[in-house]
Amino acid sequence: MNILFAMIPAFLWGTTYALTKYATPDWPPLLLGALRALPAGLLLLLLKPSLPTRSQWPSLLTL
Repeated sequence: MNILFAMIPAFLWGTTYALTKYATPDWPPLLLGALRALPAGLLLLLLKPSLPTRSQWPSLLTL
């Protein structure tokens, strides 16, 4: 049963790839990447709504 729960996020992430690839073929790749990452980022923001500390900013900007 745990393996089924582990497959759900992978399936949902794959559907976002298929949707952006086939529904919006003329859009720029950077925009499509941002649209794919937006739901995950919003979910993480809902789970822990805080900004990084001052010491974490240099490594985040490097990334």
